Amino acid sequence: MAYATDGTIGPNVGLTHTTAQFPVGTRVTGNNGTVFVYCSAAAAIGQYRTVSITSAWAATQITPANAALAITVGIAQVACAASSYFWCAIDGAGLYALIDGTADINPGALLAPGGLDSGLLALNTISTQQIVAGIRTVTTISGTTATSEVVLNHPHVLLGTEIQQA
Repeated sequence: MAYATDGTIGPNVGLTHTTAQFPVGTRVTGNNGTVFVYCSAAAAIGQYRTVSITSAWAATQITPANAALAITVGIAQVACAASSYFWCAIDGAGLYALIDGTADINPGALLAPGGLDSGLLALNTISTQQIVAGIRTVTTISGTTATSEVVLNHPHVLLGTEIQQA
């Protein structure tokens, strides 16, 4: 589990809160180069789910419908109830994400927002006009839904023409 190391007093990135303990949008630096941002949960979010974060720092599980609205993409390292607050991972190593696929997913596979429980699908399993860039799987994932260690490097959504230019 990642933890805050930047000297900011109070943050425990493994906790959720029913009332805001920090201003939403607050960032803290943690071990393994991690960066967490304090978000409000617009709906219940499961542990290791990939989320779309709006300019108001509201997080919801990423879907094809809300991906284009994301100012950033993060991964909830803890489960969070609707209308609660939590620290969402947006950068670094030693983090985990739940990913869906129909076959083995190898390290570095391209990922896309999906409509399934995990939020992310391996791109080879669907046809999409969206890619979630900046999330790199570290381990091979076997099965239809599995947790993988990931590295986050400024995750964001690429849309249609951006994909063709990349």
